[in-house]
Amino acid sequence: AYAAYTAYMAGGWGGCGGSGGGGSGRAGQSLAKPRPRRDVPDLSETELQLFDALRRWRKALAEERSVPPFVIFGDATLHEVCRQRPGGMDTLATVRGIGVKKLADLGPGLLAALDDECPKLGLTRDVGG
Repeated sequence: AYAAYTAYMAGGWGGCGGSGGGGSGRAGQSLAKPRPRRDVPDLSETELQLFDALRRWRKALAEERSVPPFVIFGDATLHEVCRQRPGGMDTLATVRGIGVKKLADLGPGLLAALDDECPKLGLTRDVGG
């Protein structure tokens, strides 16, 4: 089932034939196209740039692990990270959506992404929520 899902995400069902795409109600609509981000009114334009950078980091990691991006972190968690911009594991642990397992597994990589992106955007760290 997962192989079929990934084949569909990579470009459709290919030679399966049929006219409706399996009755999903999405004929002619590709799930492989990136969805536009929803504007979040409580993030500044610079924080939205950080959000986009973190989404790219998340996508790359998800592809590396062969999982959907939301398995890494959901958008709501990334929004919170952009608001708080934690500077270390202790403050990252306070972000809603980051539990003990994700903190240990993904925390160092997320902090490295913040270390890379925040200075480029002129954003300070540990600003709270």
